[in-house]
Amino acid sequence: MKSSNVGLIWSPRSNDELYGSTTNIAAARLAKVDIAIAPDWSPSGSAGMLQEMGYAYRHYGVSSDELVAMATSRSSSEYPITSVRWRPGNSRILSL
Repeated sequence: MKSSNVGLIWSPRSNDELYGSTTNIAAARLAKVDIAIAPDWSPSGSAGMLQEMGYAYRHYGVSSDELVAMATSRSSSEYPITSVRWRPGNSRILSL
């Protein structure tokens, strides 16, 4: 992912609820992949960002400093172009 300049938007609680596990976040961190955290949809995700961060802290041992960076300086709002390859002025998502 890093070599392709693709970031990761992580929703650990929803992943755990729906699939029984989530991505290997430790491997992504070691590979220096840019990671943003965000809650997923309501039926399986957290009620909000703080709950999602708390879940990641309790279940995956992500430090509070790292979580703040994932939620702010590397937030999903900063990644739509690099993570989804959205072209400004274009109304469709490009294939990766």
